[in-house]
Amino acid sequence: MWANHLFYRNAGDSVIRAVLSRKADTLFAFIYPSMTFRSIELDKIPRQTIASVYYHNNDSIFIFYDRVAALRREKEGDTTAWADFVLMDGNGTPIRTYRTDNVPFIYNGKHWKNVLKPVNADMSERIFNNCILLNFEACYPWVTQSGYDTFNPPLAVLYDLQNGITRTMNIRPPIMLFGKKYGMWSGRFWVRKAHDGRLLIGFYCLPYIYEYNWKKERMVRIGKKGSRFFWNIDSSSMKTGKDYPLFCFNEPEWLPAYNCYTRSISIMHYPGYKPYDNILELLDKNFNHIAYVTGNDIYCTPALTYDGLNTFDKNARRPHRVHLKKKIAKVNAEKCLSTFLVKNKQIVPSTDTMTVGEYLQAFHLPEGSLILIVNLKYPCGHCMDYLFAKMDTNQREYAENSIYYLVYDPESSVLMKTYLKRHHLENAKNILQDNTLLQTVFWLDNNMADGQFYLVDYHSTDKKHILMMPLDYNNLPSTLNEWVERQKQTKLN
Repeated sequence: MWANHLFYRNAGDSVIRAVLSRKADTLFAFIYPSMTFRSIELDKIPRQTIASVYYHNNDSIFIFYDRVAALRREKEGDTTAWADFVLMDGNGTPIRTYRTDNVPFIYNGKHWKNVLKPVNADMSERIFNNCILLNFEACYPWVTQSGYDTFNPPLAVLYDLQNGITRTMNIRPPIMLFGKKYGMWSGRFWVRKAHDGRLLIGFYCLPYIYEYNWKKERMVRIGKKGSRFFWNIDSSSMKTGKDYPLFCFNEPEWLPAYNCYTRSISIMHYPGYKPYDNILELLDKNFNHIAYVTGNDIYCTPALTYDGLNTFDKNARRPHRVHLKKKIAKVNAEKCLSTFLVKNKQIVPSTDTMTVGEYLQAFHLPEGSLILIVNLKYPCGHCMDYLFAKMDTNQREYAENSIYYLVYDPESSVLMKTYLKRHHLENAKNILQDNTLLQTVFWLDNNMADGQFYLVDYHSTDKKHILMMPLDYNNLPSTLNEWVERQKQTKLN
């Protein structure tokens, strides 16, 4: 039942979580704090591959479909009528279906632009004056490639739900991103509606927040006050042989009890340290920096949930509510990091260690593949159900596009067999199993058996330079969906 976590957003004083069933034939909706539950059968709407859900309210629910998959079926001769998205009521009855062929930069064989957001990404209100905001998931060429400065497409449009007329929005990457790489998130962005109605835009690789000025039709940077410590260094400024930190700046969320915003900053890499947790940034109502909140040896960094800030006691294994003090203690950066991050132990690799390239070669994985490495040493039931249901639904598509799961199961447990059987994947050729080798693989001096998930873009001919991204259960669905779409586009070109 809990296979596909598709949607989560704040709606006024409520939080809505919408979940697709394993067979994608039922939508379950949970509304907090009223603790109400709804089960909506999806037998009246078009049966297509669902990409994402936008749960506006109990009477207006948008189901977005995979446009690339529909175009592929049409090219193969399928004459079944299809839609890009459908609006349905709370009973699952379709109100209207929509095709977005007239939206600029929709996939047309030359440039790949997908207006459908990845799974788990539609986290804020998207309706403005009877128009729905559609933002492009990706474009080609990438912002990091040469030629983007002359291309520079808009990243979002407003789509009128009554007449289908589109209005292009002047939301574009800032010039500082052109031709430069800021880790794995160069060009990836978020768009969301603030609690006071303002439209906010941000880029995961940058600490900046922008507001959309509707009159001037342009992005304006806001929240310039207050000093910040965490930044990414672009590739053009990096020196050979020097190690640099890598951060991901997530969307701000409103914390009404303190009349401020919170923003999670993911520390993906920090020289000399192992990533320990996220850091929480507090921002005032105008998005100026107030303070950072971190965890320690006992408690995880607080996270914003439907009922406020909560943390987790790692020793007692139980959650706790967090209450912020009005007076902020000033701590220098070095003390903050020393209490927050765990120092790397000096690792002396043995002669039996492997590189990532050697590891992939051991399973005869072809170059040009996209591989998700799953570590059952740290099993997550919801994640496994989600991943295996996704493979079950997309077996043919994954096979055509060389997309694999490589599952590390050091205990040779029955857990792996259970998931394979539950999702009818006993004979799936795109799921490989490893019982011993991952513990010998080192990446950035870290043993890969200590991580939960890794996405590997195996397109490089040089086995020493393979694009790889560590993941956890929080960013797994959205990132996997984005990389899968990019893999399909790469295969089409």
